[in-house]
Amino acid sequence: MNQSTRSLKTLRRLLLLLLGILQLGVLSAQTITVKGTVKDAKGEALPGATIR
Repeated sequence: MNQSTRSLKTLRRLLLLLLGILQLGVLSAQTITVKGTVKDAKGEALPGATIR
């Protein structure tokens, strides 16, 4: 295997690794909306309660 072939394989591996890392960043940036009612121990709704 000559130097140029080795360099191309190394470059390809680095690009695939970078692409994988970027995809993880995009996936972790996803957000969801949670809806529901916050209740106390008696099962009664707590007015003004928020979840973060």
